[in-house]
Amino acid sequence: MNVSETKPNTHQTDKSWQQRLKDESWEAELLVSAVAIFGAFQLFSIADWTVEVFINILHPSQYEVAYFIVFFGLIAFCVLAAMFVIHFVIRGLWVGLLGLNSVFPDYGKSSPNYPPLLMDKMLAYLPKMSESIDDIDDLCSTIFATAFCILFNYLYMSLMITIVLFLYNILSLYLPLFVLLIPIFILGTVSVLSFVLSLLIRKESLKTSKRFIDLVFIVNRINNAIVFGPFSKLILQVIMLFSTNYQNRKTLIWLVLLFASSGLIGASLIVSSKNNDIMFLMQHKQYFQRAGDFAPHYASNNQDISLLIAPEIQSDLIDKNVIRLFIPVFSHESKRRSELCPELKDARPSRQSPNSGSEYLVYNKSLEQCTATYHSIRINGESVVSTLKKTRHPITQQFGVYAFIDIESLSKGEHLLEVSKKLTDDYRFDWRIPFYVVRTMDGKR
Repeated sequence: MNVSETKPNTHQTDKSWQQRLKDESWEAELLVSAVAIFGAFQLFSIADWTVEVFINILHPSQYEVAYFIVFFGLIAFCVLAAMFVIHFVIRGLWVGLLGLNSVFPDYGKSSPNYPPLLMDKMLAYLPKMSESIDDIDDLCSTIFATAFCILFNYLYMSLMITIVLFLYNILSLYLPLFVLLIPIFILGTVSVLSFVLSLLIRKESLKTSKRFIDLVFIVNRINNAIVFGPFSKLILQVIMLFSTNYQNRKTLIWLVLLFASSGLIGASLIVSSKNNDIMFLMQHKQYFQRAGDFAPHYASNNQDISLLIAPEIQSDLIDKNVIRLFIPVFSHESKRRSELCPELKDARPSRQSPNSGSEYLVYNKSLEQCTATYHSIRINGESVVSTLKKTRHPITQQFGVYAFIDIESLSKGEHLLEVSKKLTDDYRFDWRIPFYVVRTMDGKR
């Protein structure tokens, strides 16, 4: 017996298995898309949380870098959301066409609404229903790979920059600046070299040079491993599929452009929205220097906030003898606070200490005194002496200090509260908080 006649064709078996899976996967795709649309939009809350973490732990000089990290992440989330929405709509259209095709397998040959000449032109112009169904099915299958390729790319870029930023802050305590810049220099050199080689490879004389091709391959592998990380082979597979087939499927080009543009436009719209603190990372100096919409200073307007970025008093209308002032103290201040008050390093108690309770009281007192040294409070230009007490904000649970300011001697009318925070010459922020003292006709509030 001929073995080749009885042995099953493995390639055909695998292909039929994949084809069956493809034919039966549309129901699961619709279900996944419907659920994922809801989940994708929930991811944007992660961006808000990330912004709050960056504001708290990073020095303001690094806020611009944090902005680009969040922006790349938003592009990834927008691409993911757009992918599922577009896929759900197109797959739904595919289901509708499939059902319609089962009722009307083909176009009618005659109709009182179409003269014969017009019917011939319409039939020549329109594709067959089965072709449209196959094209839409292929497009739906391509959407997942395209969008996830863009998603992994931007997410990994955000993750990599975040890791580099945190490592820089940790290692800067022990290593000089030029040592920390070496990895960034290597990354920039490899990226530039890869770009230059990609331009040179277009020359006919170099396309047949084995040494040059080997160099291009090695540099590209290193660059892709750095840029794409653990997803490098997966992303390169998708890139190779697109770059080697796009001439036959022009739709793929528009699909990639659609996802990329939707991610960029969506991220830009979210950033420009006033309902988040993302722009604070890029324009933090403006936020710190001015009152109004950028820096909410009044607790009466801050009932729904998740992060307080400026000092706060109870209201813009004061009908009491006392102003309660809260000043947020961020985690990134601890390093410079320790440099300003070296005694805090030795005063911090150990949890294993038997007298940790009393030691914490002493440490908190020293911390409050140190915090008071780099904060100043003025009303109408005159300095106010007030004790700062450590506390947490009642709504955001942020660490900070508060002070009670006696304003019994102030007359009825508008006044200006000024709060300054100065740890070093390059770390100073000033806030101006207007308020109005309300008095009755007999002089009482």
